[in-house]
Amino acid sequence: MISSYGSCYYVCFLDAFTKYIWLFPLKQKSDVENIFLHFQTYVEHHFNTKIKVIQTDWEGEYHRLNTYFSKYGIQHLLACPYTHEQMGAVERRHRQIVEMGLALLAYANLPKPYWEDAFLTVVYIINRLPTKILNHFSLFEKAYHQKQNYNFMRVFGCACWPNLRPYNKHKFDYRSKTCIFIGYSLSHQGYKCLDLSTGKIFVSRHVIFDELFFPYKSPQSVSLVPESTAITLPANLQPSVSNSLTLLAGDVTNANHVSPHESDLIQLLLLQMLFQMRFQLQHYMRFIHLLLMHLLLPTYQEK
Repeated sequence: MISSYGSCYYVCFLDAFTKYIWLFPLKQKSDVENIFLHFQTYVEHHFNTKIKVIQTDWEGEYHRLNTYFSKYGIQHLLACPYTHEQMGAVERRHRQIVEMGLALLAYANLPKPYWEDAFLTVVYIINRLPTKILNHFSLFEKAYHQKQNYNFMRVFGCACWPNLRPYNKHKFDYRSKTCIFIGYSLSHQGYKCLDLSTGKIFVSRHVIFDELFFPYKSPQSVSLVPESTAITLPANLQPSVSNSLTLLAGDVTNANHVSPHESDLIQLLLLQMLFQMRFQLQHYMRFIHLLLMHLLLPTYQEK
């Protein structure tokens, strides 16, 4: 399945010592060669070591790399045909990434084209979870010798409000808007926030999260109010709007075609109604309190 970024495949590199995982999305299988060259440069610069042995299956994307391995003295180990147990560690990681990624998508109700963000998030989580194999150290600690800040981690697919002031082109633009958290930026110390209305992804360090609210709704599940349900705004609560405002489910012929602007307007009206009811309730409670004090105070004075 093609991801939202145009990727169709991915390749994983697993370090045999630290068990750390690197995942790279691919648009074509032939991109593995270029990805490996960049990965090799990354390893040599960050870990001050060279790749000496690599183990793969004998798929077509590794045929061209075999010549490169021979040229630079990298030992290329191959798994026997139809013997996946020889690649057991990698195969288990592949299965874990896929199953956890699908679980994240299902929990957040995100469509499958966002599998790339989900898989990258899964790898980010796996690398930072403590494991018994490394005496309860995380893969990240073992590989980079740094402590992981778990306060930085958030719930995938939840609602978030990033600081959009650096992205604004006009001073009247909103400072933030409701987005969906879809992962961590690999090149920034920040979060990736998806704006559903435009499809744009914002990268920001200053983000407010609501990890109990998942705003994405599939077109089949979008609905304003349940069937045969009416919401009426009393006239005494909103005299400036109209005598009464009624939102009936029968008035909406197809909830799938409701624009985001109309949905936001309805939410604002409902919030306004709730706030006014709250203020009225506080006024009534204060009046009842004064009335009781007026009635009971003489009795206490007599005693």
